[in-house]
This record gives sequence, C-alpha cells and structure tokens, in this order.
Amino acid sequence: MLQRKVYQVDQPRMGVGRGLGGDWAIGPSCRSMPGKDTPMICRTLNKSSCRFLVGLLLGLLAAPVFAGSGQVDLTITDADTGKPIGARVTVRDGRGRTKRFPNCVWQGEATYVFYQANLKLPEGNYQFQVDAGPEYRLFSGNFDVMSGAESTQPIKMERTVDLNEEGWQVAEINVFGAPDELGVILDSLGVDLGAWNPELSKRSRSRGKSFHAPTQPESRLLSSTLGKGNFGGGFHMIQPEAQPTDVSTKEMPEIIEGVEAAIRWKKLHRNGLIIADSALANELPLWLGLELIDGIGLIPWFIGELAEQIPGRGYNIDRKMLRDNLALAHWNEKHYYELLECGLKLPATATSQWKTPKQPLGTNRLMLASTDSATDPLVGLRVGETWVTNGPLVRIRANGKLPGHTFTAEQGGHVSLNLSLRVSTRYRLAPLEIVKNGEVIQTVDLRELVKNRGIIPSIPFEESGWLLVRAAAEDQKNYRAAITSPFYVEINQKPRINTQAVQAQIERLDTLLEDEGEDSLPEEIVRKARTFWHDKLEN
Repeated sequence: MLQRKVYQVDQPRMGVGRGLGGDWAIGPSCRSMPGKDTPMICRTLNKSSCRFLVGLLLGLLAAPVFAGSGQVDLTITDADTGKPIGARVTVRDGRGRTKRFPNCVWQGEATYVFYQANLKLPEGNYQFQVDAGPEYRLFSGNFDVMSGAESTQPIKMERTVDLNEEGWQVAEINVFGAPDELGVILDSLGVDLGAWNPELSKRSRSRGKSFHAPTQPESRLLSSTLGKGNFGGGFHMIQPEAQPTDVSTKEMPEIIEGVEAAIRWKKLHRNGLIIADSALANELPLWLGLELIDGIGLIPWFIGELAEQIPGRGYNIDRKMLRDNLALAHWNEKHYYELLECGLKLPATATSQWKTPKQPLGTNRLMLASTDSATDPLVGLRVGETWVTNGPLVRIRANGKLPGHTFTAEQGGHVSLNLSLRVSTRYRLAPLEIVKNGEVIQTVDLRELVKNRGIIPSIPFEESGWLLVRAAAEDQKNYRAAITSPFYVEINQKPRINTQAVQAQIERLDTLLEDEGEDSLPEEIVRKARTFWHDKLEN
C-alpha cells in the first residue's frame, strides 16, 4: 500500500504583533508525518498509466502544502467590561479568498466566533473584519503571516450603545439552523431572542465539537412555525412558552397551511402570536377580519437580496418592484399606514429568511421592550412596544413613553407629543421623517437635532390619530431604515378610523373572494371577516 504524507503544524515559536489596528506577524513551520493509507485508485488503469499516476501522487504528497504557516489565536471581549463576547469574523487572503476558523460555526463567508478561536494560515497578507452587531463599532485591519510564529491577538470591541441597558430586547423572527449553532450566531450578533423554524433547519455541522465558548450563550430560542395562506402569502406563528425541539429528530412541526388551520393553532396556543410577513399579502384583509394577526412585517424578509424569491402568487406586488428595494419598501410601508388608518393597533415587526450571505442573520431586527420579559419574552410585541431596523439604531420616546403607548384626552381636549430621540448608526442618515396619520408632516435634520439635544418640537393632536418616526440611510441603492411602531392618540376614547382606508380593505377582500371563489372558504369565516370590516365603517 502507498503511504501518503500529511502536513501537521509544529508547536510554533511566538511571533510579533503590533496592536489592534496595525499589522500582525504570525505563523509556524511544517513537518511531515505518516498518515492513513492512500486509497486504491489504479485498478482500472493499465500498468504504464498506473506507474505514471503513482509517481505523480508520490511527488504531490511528498511536497509541502505550503512553504510555511502560522497560527492566529483570537480572543474577543468588550473593551469596557472585559466580558467575553461573540462576533462575526471574516478573514480573506491576498486573492480575496475567505478563510474559515475550524471548530466554529460559519455561514457564507463569515465565521461566528464566541470569545476565542484559532486559525492556521499559509504565509501571506490577510485582511479581516470583526462585527459584533450594530451595538459595537466594526473592527477591521490586515496582518501578515510569517513562517514559524504564533500570535495570541486580543480584539477589544468598542460598544456604542447597550440596548439591554436601555430596556430593549433584540429579536429575530424566522431563524433556522441547528439550535447549538444558532446560540453562537445569535450571541455573536447581539440578538437576545430567535423565533426558530425547525422545518427550515437541518442537522448541526458541529457533531458535538466545541465552539470555544467559555460560557453558555445567553440568547434564547423560541419555537415558531411557518404559516401559509389559502391563496398565498405567509405568516409566522410563535410560541413564547415553547423551546425548540432537536432538529435531528423527525418529529418536526409541519408548515401550517390555510386560515382554518391558523384559527385552530390560535385557539390551541392562547399565548401564541401570529406575525404577517408583510403588509402586502392579498389575504391580509381576511386574516385581519378574523383577528388572527398580532403584528405586521414592516421590514419583511424579501426586502433586499431575496426579493426575487417572493412567490408569484399571493402578494400585491408589481414584479418590476423586485429590482428596486426602495420602491418595494415604500410600497409595503404605504399599505401598513393604510391599515393603521383603519383604527387597527398593529405593532411593527421585522422578519428574516437568511438564504444568502449578503443578507445574513441579524440583518432585520425587531426591538422589543424588555419589561416583564422574564415571564413573557414577547410581552413587548404583545403590547406594541416595538421598533424595527435593518441598519440604524434609532430610539424614540413620546412624552417619555415607548412606541405603542396610547395617549388620551376628553371630548374637546387635545394632546401634544414631545419626541426625544437617541441615534447610533454606521450609515449616513437622511433627515428623519415624522409620519402622522399616513403623511410625512415634518423632516428633521440630524445636525439640527444635535443642537436641540435630541428634542423635536411638539406635535399637536386636536383629534384622534397616530404617529411614528422613520429614519433611513442616505444610500438610495440599499434600503436601510429604522421605523417605530405607532404612538396612538384617542380623543373621547375613539381611535382614528379613515373610512376610505376601511373601504379599500373591503374591496380587497371582495376581490380576493371573487378571484379565488367565495365557496373555497367556509361561509362562517367569510361572514365573520366581512362583518369585522363593515363594523369599522359603522363606527
């Protein structure tokens, strides 16, 4: 039998390192050692071909894989507290090829490192980036690897905002993958809660290997199920009291299909929440009429790289919009505003479906108020205290209250809202938009806001209505925005109801039933949905 040579890294001598922002010089030498038998591959070849191939293999296997190598030992901590944290780490060689850390979780071009990891590399120059989520500054640089050296390189990440300290939880809806891997990924990106879809998940790549985690990840996974309407459109069904099951078993929840199944699920899971993936599903007037929906995807999974994956059936979308992220996002926002004009209190949510490295986990974030979250992790969503982002971190209060709050006044009275704001962003922002009753009534330049110490002039309400704030990046190519759930104002205990907006929902419901056939749904369901909307008109 042929013996092949396997190259293994020696215990290296220490190299030199020159600071976090400077160059690293690292790398060990190699030695050869006996390995496993080379497989028999010559049985079907003639003798001369076999001799040539054996000689070629011996020459290749006897040569080093690379002339010299080194080792990077990485540790990642919070610069202020020294606490071990996770981060998404990307390392590329001089040709732009990605290098992955062994025994770590990876997705696309990135490796998710929880506190510490090591990487053996051939000699050369490398570029790297460390991303611990939007609450930290990005850390990037380059280093050189030299033969025979090892470097233990501490990375100290500078935090710009602590959302947990401010009373917010970071959630991601529709995450999938092995639970042990997801714990590392979520922690690496500062995500506290993940609504986990087992039917989209697969077996862990870890096979029991350690992820170099000195402590258990602090993120929490909740079980969720993907739902589909009778005629297209999607929603997410989350159980706050349930923990994920083992994805290696065959006992996984099936996709819930059809409105009747959703009604049964809602009755079975009294504390469960159903989130529409966007405001654009054709069936949404039906779902809302049956009072099934607890939140709307204001930043849906298909904004961005995944737009082309929207099903051709079931959504009120012109396919031309799929090539224009901004147009698609604004179209979704317009429909959300129209629902609010119907007198509905619908929290803003964000949904994910990360099937591309360009839109990884952690892109679309749902921020939940964390009051009483120990007993009910979704309490912030349940009461509407949310905001969403896929970029800037913009926290708004009105008269000291969180989004979702309802301000009241007696008949003939009025309400004035004084907005205060805190911003942390990696993107240059366009002027903030203040949206009142579906219309932008004011824009606020951030430079003026700084002069005013984050205070926006008072906004009066003489009648019932709602208000939210939208902040978007100046970049017109890639949609990056933060949007609050509404603040509500009710004069004389009556919400604002725009009859034109209600009539639009009735017409959409009638069109849906006409196109799909009214007899395709039980008569009781159709009657209940129509009654809901007609009652809105009468009130």
